[in-house]
Amino acid sequence: MRRYRSLSALLLLSICGAGCAGDTEFEAVYIQAPPKPVAIESSAPTRALPGAVITLRSSRYLSSADSYRLLLEGRNGDRSVSFQPALSVDGFVARFRLDDQALQALGDGTFRGSGQVRSTGPWGSSDGPPFNMQLEIIRELQPVFNGITDGSVYLNQKVVINVDDILLEGEGQSSVVLRGCFVPTGQAGTCPVPGTIVVDATVPVEPQTDTSRKGATFLFSPSIGGIKPGRFSGTIALQNAHDAGSTLATTEKTVSFDLQAPTLAGFAQQDASLGQYLDVLGTGFIGGTRGGGGVSAIAFSGEFVSNSGAHRPIAWRMVAAFKSGDVARYVIPEEIGDGAEKVVTRKDRGQLIGQWKLVSRYGDQTVESAPVNASLRIAPVKQVVHLRWLDGWERAMAMFGMTEADPKVREIARGVLEQIYAGVNLELRDRAPEDFRLYSTVDVVGRDPNNTGSLLGLDNSPGKDRDNRRLFDHIGGANATTLNQGPNGSSGYGGVFGMNFFVISEHPPPGVVVAKGVVPKPMFDEVFDKVRPDTGTPISADEMRNLVPLDGLSCPASSRPLEVACAVRSLGNMIGVILAHEIGHSLGLSKPLNPSADAVSSHNSGDEPYRLMDSGRPVSEYFALEGKLNAFCVENYQYLRRILPSTAAPPPGDRPPCDPGYKTE
Repeated sequence: MRRYRSLSALLLLSICGAGCAGDTEFEAVYIQAPPKPVAIESSAPTRALPGAVITLRSSRYLSSADSYRLLLEGRNGDRSVSFQPALSVDGFVARFRLDDQALQALGDGTFRGSGQVRSTGPWGSSDGPPFNMQLEIIRELQPVFNGITDGSVYLNQKVVINVDDILLEGEGQSSVVLRGCFVPTGQAGTCPVPGTIVVDATVPVEPQTDTSRKGATFLFSPSIGGIKPGRFSGTIALQNAHDAGSTLATTEKTVSFDLQAPTLAGFAQQDASLGQYLDVLGTGFIGGTRGGGGVSAIAFSGEFVSNSGAHRPIAWRMVAAFKSGDVARYVIPEEIGDGAEKVVTRKDRGQLIGQWKLVSRYGDQTVESAPVNASLRIAPVKQVVHLRWLDGWERAMAMFGMTEADPKVREIARGVLEQIYAGVNLELRDRAPEDFRLYSTVDVVGRDPNNTGSLLGLDNSPGKDRDNRRLFDHIGGANATTLNQGPNGSSGYGGVFGMNFFVISEHPPPGVVVAKGVVPKPMFDEVFDKVRPDTGTPISADEMRNLVPLDGLSCPASSRPLEVACAVRSLGNMIGVILAHEIGHSLGLSKPLNPSADAVSSHNSGDEPYRLMDSGRPVSEYFALEGKLNAFCVENYQYLRRILPSTAAPPPGDRPPCDPGYKTE
C-alpha cells in the first residue's frame, strides 16, 4: 500500500468511523444552501399501465447526492388525489414507477392536476415550479399494426414497423409473431419438405424511445429461420403480452423476407492496442442474448509485419461479442495467434496483413462470409485514465469558498497532469471510456473514509503493479485486498481527498480530523484564508469571469484579483500534482524493480526538490507558484516511457536524479 503523506477526504460519508462527530456542525457552517429548485419540462407517457415508468425531464442536471420527490395534487374523476412518490434520477431525467402504492393512490382512470419536484439535501429542501400533469391509467392496451416494409434483410438487421399502442418498460412485452416457412437458398419446394423450416417465432420489438408508443423495430433474429440465406414467406402480427397476464394481438399481415448472407467489411479503426475494443464492421452478426444466440468469430490468415520489416505467419480466430447486426466487438488481448507464432501486444509493433472472414455458427449451422483483405496495426500500450469528480469534491470546493472556481480548478489540474505525463502514452478522460475495456479510474472526492487525518491521497490498488500489468486499477472506493492492512486498520479507500487538505491549515474548519504529528503550513493559509467562508470572502462568478493572469511569484498576493488568481492556481496545481503522484503509484512507481510493495519501496528515498515520487512535498511545491512543476526523476520517467511508449518526444529540460544506486534493469 502506498501513501501520499499529508491529507484526507471522503468517498462515502456513511462510512465515517470515530472522529466524525463534528461533521454536522462543520457542514452546517460551510454549506447552508438547499438544492436549487428543479423545473420539469415534460412528463411521459400520458397513458400508462401498471408497472410503467413515468419519465420527467428536467431543465437542469439532477445530482445523485440529493433526494427527490414528486408532489402530485389533483383529481381523478370525483376523487381528490395527493401522492408523493420518490424519484430516481439520471442526469436530466427523473423517474418513478407505477407500483402498487402508486396505483392505489392514483386509481384507474385519468388523473388531472399539478406536480412539483421537491429536492432535499443535507441543508434543506426546495420546491420547483408547479407544472400541469395528466396521466391516464389503464389495465390493457390493444396494439395497432399499420404496416411493414419487407424485402431483403440481414441477420439482426432492424426491421421498421409502423405501429401504435405498444407496451413500454415495466408494462409487459410487445412482440411480432412470424408464422410461415423458411426455404434456404437453392432449396426446391415449399414447406413442409426436407430442408425447409416451419417458422413459428416470437421476436421482441423495441420502441423508438422509452416513452413513445408509436413506431418500433425488431431484429430479424436467427430464431426465425436460422442463419443460412433463404426466403421467409408467411404472416406477421403484433401482440402485447401484459405483465398482468393477458395478451392482445392484431390480425395477421402477409409478409416475405429474403435473408442475405453475412458480410465482413473491415474495422472501425486502423489500429488498436492492448485492452482496447476492436469494432468489426459488416452485416449479419449474431451472438449473445440480444443477438439471438450463436457465435460470430473473425478468422485471420496472413502475417505480422513488424515495424522493422520482419515477417512471420499468423493464424488467429477471435470470438467477437455482439454489439449490433452491423458491429461485433473484441478486446485486444495480451497475445494474438493460435499457433506457435504469436504477436505479443505489449511489445510487438507492426501490422497484421492478410485475409479476414466472418464465421457464424448457430446450432448445427455454419456460414462463412467472403474473405476481405485488410490490415490492422498493433499500437503501443496506452493507459487510459478516467478522472471521476464525485459529489464530495463539490462540497470540498464550498469549504474552500471556491464553488464558482470549480471548472477552472479542474481545467488547471488536468493541464498539470498532461504536463507531468508528457511523452508518456497516457490519456485522460472526463467520462468512462467506451472504446477501451481496460482503463483505470481515479476518484476525486471530499473526505477520507479511512479517517486518518493525514492523507492528501491514497493509491489503494492491490500491491505494486510492476510494468503496469493490470491497466484497470481503481484508485478509490473500497478495495477488499488492501482494506485493514494499514496501520490503523482501515486504509482501503483510495482517491484524492479534497476536504482534508485543511489538515495543514493552522486553523482547520470544525469537523476536519487532524492526525497527531501533522505540522501546519502557514503558506497554505496565506493563500486560502482570503477566500474561505470563515476567514475571507468566497470567490464570486463575476470574479471568475474576470480572472486575471497570474505570475506565480506574486503569490501570496495583496490585491483581491491576485488573491483570487493565487487561490485558483494553487488549488488546481495541488490537485494535479497529487493526482499525478497517485497515478504514478498505480503504474508501479516509485521503485518498480523492488519486489516489496510497502510504503518505503513505493517512494524515492530522501526528499529532493520537485521530485514527484518522494513521500512528502513542501506546500510551495504543491502550489508550484515558482513556475516549476513536480516531475518524475530520470529513472522513473524512463520506466514510464518503457511501459507506455509514445511517439511524442520527451519534453525538454533536466530531470532530478532518482536514488543513488537505483536499479534500471
